[in-house]
Amino acid sequence: MPTNFRNQEKEVKELLSQVELSYPLLAARVGAMKQHNVKDADKVTFTTIDLDKGSVVPSLMHPEMTEINHINAGTKSFSFRPYLLGLNYRVSHLQSETDTSGVLSAAVRELSVLFDTQTILGTRLNKGLISTKSADNPFYDALTQDTTLKAAATTEAKIAALKALFEKIEDEFATKNSARSIDIYYWGDSLAALFNANNVATDATILSVARQVFTIPVSFIKLPKLALQQKYIDGAKANALPAKNGMVAVDPQSVRVDYVQLPAPVASGENEEEEYSWYKMRTGSVSVLPIREAGIVLQTVDFAA
Repeated sequence: MPTNFRNQEKEVKELLSQVELSYPLLAARVGAMKQHNVKDADKVTFTTIDLDKGSVVPSLMHPEMTEINHINAGTKSFSFRPYLLGLNYRVSHLQSETDTSGVLSAAVRELSVLFDTQTILGTRLNKGLISTKSADNPFYDALTQDTTLKAAATTEAKIAALKALFEKIEDEFATKNSARSIDIYYWGDSLAALFNANNVATDATILSVARQVFTIPVSFIKLPKLALQQKYIDGAKANALPAKNGMVAVDPQSVRVDYVQLPAPVASGENEEEEYSWYKMRTGSVSVLPIREAGIVLQTVDFAA
């Protein structure tokens, strides 16, 4: 009688209520999430429909009309590699004191960071927010890589440079996407310091002044440093950042996030013969994909002396 599964479902629900989910995941904000069962296939292929904008020429309709113009659309195929990532934990019944909920909370937090690392950087099998550029995906825009901000420039010059950069990003969405709002994720110590620097003339941060050029709602989110480390995930390191500083602008309505399992405890039980309790925690693979033109716009930033 090695393992007792009695009330396992109840125990897992109790564990979930005890686990402190102190690390908020980015994935739900990045785009529409779709869950996949890892048992269904080792590779999920799906198709998106790409409208030929040049064919959208409406006909003038009147009673004598005999034909109405048609639009043209093509299809593009993309793939997602589903797999699970897991941790197990054992607690001996002979231990006088245990903080099981604390251990599980810490483990789920680490799995959550790993989930975000996949979401942001991507892996050798799946694309991430910053690494989703590929020859077969025209919906991901990497703007010119040589945008340079002078570290020694005056505050006014820095604001002007940021405004020009923001205008370029919004223009990319305006001409290709018509996004109603965008989220801008950024990384890098130099860029964060610039955003938070105070503009003496207005007693406001440089970012708060420069962002006023946007004509649509925009949110700025700093990417968590914990999730930007190149950890081993599927037999290889996560992809690297393309530069020390940069930003990636996202239209959440034009992005899908495919995943297998959100980080959580999934099972628990007891081995009465060996006198220990066991717990299983799982997460899984993630993939980020823009499904419309300019769904994601990448802009790296170089700080010159």
